[in-house]
Amino acid sequence: MLERLDRIERTTDRDELIAELRELVREVAEWVAAEADMIPA
Repeated sequence: MLERLDRIERTTDRDELIAELRELVREVAEWVAAEADMIPA
């Protein structure tokens, strides 16, 4: 995720920025789901 954030900071192309943001959201959703599995109910 940190590498993607670095790329987002450097991106000047609008379409590339949108694609990077979409992937970031996907990665964060996966991370949250994985972390939620580790939290006791």
